[in-house]
Amino acid sequence: TAINTQGAPVSSMVHYEFPKRPKAGKVNMPKLTVTWYDGGLLPKRPEGIPDGEIIKGKNGIIFHGTKGKLICGNYGSGWTLLPYGGELNRPSFPQTQPRVTTSHEMDFVRACKESAANRVLPCSNFEYSGPLTEMVVMGNLAIRLQGLYKKLMWDGENMRITNINAGETFKVANGIPGGERMLTLDAQATAQEYIQHEYHNGWTLNV
Repeated sequence: TAINTQGAPVSSMVHYEFPKRPKAGKVNMPKLTVTWYDGGLLPKRPEGIPDGEIIKGKNGIIFHGTKGKLICGNYGSGWTLLPYGGELNRPSFPQTQPRVTTSHEMDFVRACKESAANRVLPCSNFEYSGPLTEMVVMGNLAIRLQGLYKKLMWDGENMRITNINAGETFKVANGIPGGERMLTLDAQATAQEYIQHEYHNGWTLNV
């Protein structure tokens, strides 16, 4: 069957797989799997959470560790530690990271206004938010290329998918008034267009 890739789906579930990476200071960086849910889809409810307990925040996050699970809302709010075989735990801990007391947007504005000599980087600075955004939009790319029916291998350094073969095609359903029109697209060219679209090619700015 053909897939409509011209609009966002009502809901989606995307799996990301990261290989083992070099240590970050004293922290090991083993293989990691991240699953993104949206549109009302939810992960399996972790065992050990009491009836009626919900994940705090507008967006919920579950970290699966070797000794327990860390559950929190978006930006780490309302966190709960759930040890395997234990009870819910909300211990106090020393604050080691700065807090954003306004909004992430205004935290960015604050950093822009500070002098370079004593600027404190915003919590969502480009060194952090750039790779995060790349990861998230890779999920959008996977959704749009789902007609290939394969796991996509991503080369972040060169910004390309490495396992799409020359001449490979896939079908999409392009909704039009009165019905659907089936399109057969070249996979390599379409993927590259999705990755790097020239929105304003040829435009100039007169000042």
